[in-house]
Amino acid sequence: MADLRKTQKQVSTALIALGVLSLVAAVVLLSPLVGSAESRRSELTLLSNELRVKTHEVVTPARH
Repeated sequence: MADLRKTQKQVSTALIALGVLSLVAAVVLLSPLVGSAESRRSELTLLSNELRVKTHEVVTPARH
């Protein structure tokens, strides 16, 4: 009978942990910290343009 109680306690602990993990995932998903798809897309475009400019500066020799 002790094994059954031990197993029940382990299953309960696992279910509580999964519940907490699900709650955290839902908060992160619905959080404004993640941002919208449009804001992520515009940020990616901005960073891509910045990378292109900096790469061009490094590749192109400076004229003195």
